[in-house]
Amino acid sequence: MKAAYAFRFLGSNANSAIPELSRMFYAEDHPYWANVALANIEPEGVNVLIEAASNPKLEIRISAISAFISAEPSAALHVPILLHAARDADLFIRHAAASALGKATQAPDLAVPALTNLLFDTNRSARISAMASLGIQAESATNAIPVLLSLTNDPDPDVRKMASQMAFRIRFFATNTTWESSIAAKQTDSSPVDE
Repeated sequence: MKAAYAFRFLGSNANSAIPELSRMFYAEDHPYWANVALANIEPEGVNVLIEAASNPKLEIRISAISAFISAEPSAALHVPILLHAARDADLFIRHAAASALGKATQAPDLAVPALTNLLFDTNRSARISAMASLGIQAESATNAIPVLLSLTNDPDPDVRKMASQMAFRIRFFATNTTWESSIAAKQTDSSPVDE
C-alpha cells in the first residue's frame, strides 16, 4: 500500500503505469491501492477517477471518490468532483466526499460550505465525517460553529459528542490563530527602530 503513495513523487514518470492501474481499477476484485495510486498521479490518474466518479455502477463511483481520501488533494482537480459527490444521492458517496473534503485545505472557501451543508444530511455517518473534516479545516470553519452547536441537541449521542468536540476545536484554532497573529503584530510593532 505504501508504494501507491510513491506515485505522487514520480510525476510524469508514473504515466506509463496508468493503463495497468486503470485496468486494475475497473476489475471486479480490484485492489484498493490501485485507486490510491491513480489519485496520486496528477493530472492523468486523477482524470481516470474523475471519469469513474460518473460511472453508472455505484461500486465504481464509490471507489473513485474514496480514492481521494488517501490522496494529496489538488484544488483544481479534486475539489470540483468532491463538491459534486457531496450532493450525490448515495450515502456512501456523500460519506466518502465528506472525508476527502477535509483534506482540501487549499480550497476552504469551497470545502467548508459543502461540509457545512453535509451537517444537515439525513445520514449520521455523512454528518460525522463532515464534522471531522470541519475539524481539520478548523481555522477556516468558524461559520460552521452555529450549526455544530445546534447539533449538540441531536438525538444521536455520537453526533452530539462530535458536534461539541468540533465546535470547541474550531473555536480553539480560530482563537489561537488570532492570538498568535496579534502577538506577532505586537512583536513587530515593538521592534527597535534603527536610527
